[in-house]
Amino acid sequence: MLGLAFDICRFSASHDKEVVYDRHREVIKKLKFITMIEPGERINVNTCSTSTNTIFSSVYRSLFKESRQKTFQFLNEVMDRSFELIFLYKESTKVSDRISLVQVVEDIMGSISGIRNLQSTYQSDRNFYCEMEALLGSIYSRLAELYENRQVRLTAGTRQKLKTLILRDEQVPTPDSSSSPDLSALSPSTELHAIGGLMRMLDE
Repeated sequence: MLGLAFDICRFSASHDKEVVYDRHREVIKKLKFITMIEPGERINVNTCSTSTNTIFSSVYRSLFKESRQKTFQFLNEVMDRSFELIFLYKESTKVSDRISLVQVVEDIMGSISGIRNLQSTYQSDRNFYCEMEALLGSIYSRLAELYENRQVRLTAGTRQKLKTLILRDEQVPTPDSSSSPDLSALSPSTELHAIGGLMRMLDE
């Protein structure tokens, strides 16, 4: 968490920029990895890879101490650092950094689908499901803040995608009652409705 904060100081002081950019590229790579998670896949955090639920993958995850909590920590850290990158790049005057900013925002939006797919994989685990709902709610809230922050330079296309994502009520799926616990009351839909309503008021 403190890594990027330290990077910001190093970045502004123009020291070891190549090392700093390598760290940033690593965050972006992990973010793109999250966008590509398919339904039924599990994350192997140590190797930044995915696997399906087989005997071999279960043995591997046990040997290398992979767990759902470790998966959640990975997702949470990548999202935190991704948003930190946005606020770092928004201060830059370099065209490459502005392009990277837009790409990070696009990938954060794309990561929602990957996180939803991972959530469905563990839908029988009430605790993990709720942790993922809280993470998604946080992502939506921070994306709404980005939309309202005019200092963050986004392309017209990305800004429209961002607005559509936040306002689209259908984005939040209802848990399948036949295969998962009844967690509809814990869905972020209420929070998203509130965020969407606020944005509509601000746009008027």
